[in-house]
Amino acid sequence: MEIMMAEDSNKKTVIAAVVIFIAVLAMFLGVYVALLDEGEPTAEDIAAEQVEAETELERLQNSFSLAMDNRRPAPELIDEIKVYAEAHPESVYAELLYAQSQLYVRNYQVAYDAFERALVLDPNQYQTEMLTGTIAYDHLKNFDGAVKHFELAAALNDKDPQPWLYIAQIKAKQDKPEEAFESLTKAIEIDRNLPQAHASLAELYQQRGMFDAAGREYELALEQSKSSKQQRQHAVYLFKYAKMLAGEGKPEEALPLLADMPLTARTQPEVLVEIGEVWDALGEPSQAAKYFSQVLRADPANEKAAELTVKYYIIAGDKVAAAEAMNDLRMLNPGSEKLQGFADEIAGM
Repeated sequence: MEIMMAEDSNKKTVIAAVVIFIAVLAMFLGVYVALLDEGEPTAEDIAAEQVEAETELERLQNSFSLAMDNRRPAPELIDEIKVYAEAHPESVYAELLYAQSQLYVRNYQVAYDAFERALVLDPNQYQTEMLTGTIAYDHLKNFDGAVKHFELAAALNDKDPQPWLYIAQIKAKQDKPEEAFESLTKAIEIDRNLPQAHASLAELYQQRGMFDAAGREYELALEQSKSSKQQRQHAVYLFKYAKMLAGEGKPEEALPLLADMPLTARTQPEVLVEIGEVWDALGEPSQAAKYFSQVLRADPANEKAAELTVKYYIIAGDKVAAAEAMNDLRMLNPGSEKLQGFADEIAGM
């Protein structure tokens, strides 16, 4: 009887244990299912998160745009944009906004890196390629990186010569004239009305000693830069062309080009020196002295100009003007080694 009661008790214990085990198992299963439900958001949850993220991005974009209009993006806004971009590495627009904000604070390397990430996310961005290349070229002096982005830009838009013009500039700085020449040729194939490209080609021809070809390119550059908007560049082309002709021993062709330069350009010391040298080459020392004296007026500390003024007034036989110019030189540098020599020459006039 006791044995039977013990067996019944054991059976009840086992049954109770099984019931408890089932209950505990059910509890754990319920928790696990609940955890699964929490770990796997529904489509509605995902959509809501996307809307929230897009709304926040739009707010940041609008805030940054407004701040840029007022030229006062707050550091707090820059930090917010950074946090958002780090939280959404898959968003091309977040990377672009982050890059723009870093560009504003002149953090060029960080901006460049962010633009590159945006281009990985969406490679079909012509303006972003151009901007990234420009940052690499102008601010980071990363010429290889700049060429890479300008070449990608050229592949995206074969109707714009600007990428090839930038590449030509870089290749010229890298002392790669053949590659620069090729890039300029590609730019001109796209648009023949590019005075900058023609002037750059002229310089490359000049380096090769092909002066006739260089002259033709300078003529095209001058013809295409006559508008008032390009007056400054037109003056630069006139000066470079004149300097080339003078160097070739053609001062009579160089002088009219220098005379065509606007007054503001003609009074620059570098231009006045060139005009003086042209007059010297034409056998007119008094005119040369006149322009060297103008250099001295434009740049009163220019000792070399003072020396040239004295020299050419002596050559011209103008004793009074030579003596006055020598006084200017003495005031600039009382210890000049040339003073005694000039004094002797003037005394013998």
